[in-house]
Amino acid sequence: MNIKHCRLADIVEIFPGYPFRGPVEEKERGSHYVLQLKNVQLGRRIDWNNCTRTDLPGKKEPDLLEEGDLVFAARGVHNHAFAIGIKGDSSPYVASPHFFHLRIKPNEQIYDEFLAFLLNYGPSQNYFQKEAAGSLTKSIKRSTLENTPICIPSVERQIAMNDLVYAIRQERITAERLIQVGEFNLHALANNEMLRSTRD
Repeated sequence: MNIKHCRLADIVEIFPGYPFRGPVEEKERGSHYVLQLKNVQLGRRIDWNNCTRTDLPGKKEPDLLEEGDLVFAARGVHNHAFAIGIKGDSSPYVASPHFFHLRIKPNEQIYDEFLAFLLNYGPSQNYFQKEAAGSLTKSIKRSTLENTPICIPSVERQIAMNDLVYAIRQERITAERLIQVGEFNLHALANNEMLRSTRD
């Protein structure tokens, strides 16, 4: 099997998130939308519909999120990557400072979804836990992210793995829905029992 071993920085460009100095202020007619930690969840698609619309402070030219890019949550206890995928519109989006913005270099044979999978499980997560900096609030330094070991298999293998990951995630979503329905039914049963007891 043809496998390429490299560092993450060998295959992606890494940009910092846009440097907001405080909370992102919502503006109805703002020029850009901001992707924040509240808009991402491991195993789910990015919640584009609830990204905050605002005007960008300062004169820094923003690195806009594009299809095929990824974001990596560098702060906090959950350091995960999320593939941008298809946003559904052409509005300009930027990543908040809590993220690193990753862009796969031209001619690199790796799918964004597969790269997110590599960063979110197994050896990469062990590496991030070991290398995280800070005592109270953990964070991943840019140099740490750049040096993340990556193994890239064939395109065919990546496609097969992406399909398997998707199937497992769908199973989990179905299981979560069944649990929610079960909890609802338990509450309904309890309510019915209470009503019966008041009638007797």
